[in-house]
Amino acid sequence: MAADKFTGLKDFKVNVGGLLGMMQKEAAETEKIKQQLNSQLEYMPDVTKVAENEAPMLQDYFQTGKNQIADLHNELQYADPEGKRQIQQQISQIQNSAKAANGYLSKKVELAQEFRDNIDNISNSMPQDKLKKIKQVLMGNDYKLEFNDYSGKPVYVLPDGSKVEHEELDDFYYKDSKTALTINDYSETYINKGRRNEPLTEADVNILKTKLGQSITDEGSLNSLISDNLIEGMNFGPAIQELGPNATFQEKKEKVVNYITEQLQNVHGQGQKEYNSKQSPAGEEGDFAKSFGTAPSINVGTKSNPERVFKRTDKDGKTYYVKVVEGVEAKDGIKFYTLEDLQAYAG
Repeated sequence: MAADKFTGLKDFKVNVGGLLGMMQKEAAETEKIKQQLNSQLEYMPDVTKVAENEAPMLQDYFQTGKNQIADLHNELQYADPEGKRQIQQQISQIQNSAKAANGYLSKKVELAQEFRDNIDNISNSMPQDKLKKIKQVLMGNDYKLEFNDYSGKPVYVLPDGSKVEHEELDDFYYKDSKTALTINDYSETYINKGRRNEPLTEADVNILKTKLGQSITDEGSLNSLISDNLIEGMNFGPAIQELGPNATFQEKKEKVVNYITEQLQNVHGQGQKEYNSKQSPAGEEGDFAKSFGTAPSINVGTKSNPERVFKRTDKDGKTYYVKVVEGVEAKDGIKFYTLEDLQAYAG
């Protein structure tokens, strides 16, 4: 019986040793968790890259996240493996949201500077209520910040309680001067074609419509052309009103392209009128000495068989005279490059 008691005592000593080992292991895990917690609480906001009035609100958001992480660590010590995995995911999400919030506010500083630099170039197509709210956020400091706990994206709360989403801050349009200049270039090209009496073919018109469509790429560009009076003599209002308030972007774009095309065709016609006005006789019929060299057209021949030749310039810049019928050079017309040749022809 005594031997049995000693055997039980030996077994008891072994169990105490195992318990001590378990306690040491748990202590090590607890220390590991504490170190991990300290590491996960080290992230700090970079307030040097955000607006001055936003820095305290960003710091508060970071601190709220750290408090949440500390609470989750308390749960972490008692969680099973799957629970620990989920808690670690929550902690990572809190950290990432805070860092994302810092990034959003840093980008906002750049956007605010761009907005200030170009305030005079904002399109009149912007709804004034919307523009006012954007100004309050980008050019003022009387607002509060709320953050999306999942994405970290800020929301700007104005004094009247209305909110401006972060993505709304760059939802404004500049005046589309680039497209307006392109259209002005087309206008210059077409009036000069008319002044040279060059026809405007159907192919020319189709190419023009395609190029105009490629120039108007988005709502901002389209609305600017309609609202900002960038092109003298073009009024898109009546054309757009015909479509009604529910017109789609594509419908409005097509209407604007057709309107611009019609106006440029009119410009070409104006150039042709200028050309034709210069083709009238400059002197009495047959009065060659008075008209030669000073007028765009010259009367030659006799009263019984009158002809008129017109002053032109060829592709090399040389001046010549040739018979013109109804605004077009006669196919059998003789080009006279010298005074002597024309005098000989005129007799």
